[in-house]
Amino acid sequence: MVPSPDALRRERRDGVGHPGRRDVFRLPALSASVADARGRIRARLREWGAGAELRDDASLVVTELFTNAVRHTD
Repeated sequence: MVPSPDALRRERRDGVGHPGRRDVFRLPALSASVADARGRIRARLREWGAGAELRDDASLVVTELFTNAVRHTD
C-alpha cells in the first residue's frame, strides 16, 4: 500500500525527517565500506524509530551509492 501524501508529511514532521536527526560519516572507498555504511544507516534509522520497510529501502539506496563510489573513484 502506498502511503498518502498527508501520511508522508506527518512521518517527516514526527519521525525520521525531524530536522534534529542527522548523521554524517565518511568512509574510505573500499569494498568493506559498503557493508559498514549499510549497517550504520540501518542502526541509526532503528534508533530513530523508522519502520522496517524504510530501513530496507534506505539500505538499498546506500548500498548502491557506496558501491558506485567504490567502483568509479580512485
